[in-house]
Amino acid sequence: MKTLIVVIGLFLPFYAYSATYEGGERTVSSIRFSEDYIKIRFSPAPQGCEGNDDYRMHVHIDQNAENKDELISALLAAYAAKLKVAHIWYEEGGSCGPGSTLKLTAFELKQE
Repeated sequence: MKTLIVVIGLFLPFYAYSATYEGGERTVSSIRFSEDYIKIRFSPAPQGCEGNDDYRMHVHIDQNAENKDELISALLAAYAAKLKVAHIWYEEGGSCGPGSTLKLTAFELKQE
């Protein structure tokens, strides 16, 4: 058991630095589906976008993510039910601008 705690303790800091966390309520304003990507617009925009967007979009979902279907289903439910997104996580190093969006890795929904 102690070994497991040590291993988790060693890897937790790496996970914490690999993703940026933002709190604050936002809604899913729109979802764009394409053959190559799925992009989402939040209102208000994530702070990581610094006021920019990629043709109205802020984040994208990695097409190779193991939980891609679950992320998409939850975002569609949030969009349809007008649920609030309370927290989001995205990969560091991304930006918002023409041809570039933040890579969404996780989010938390909140009921009114």
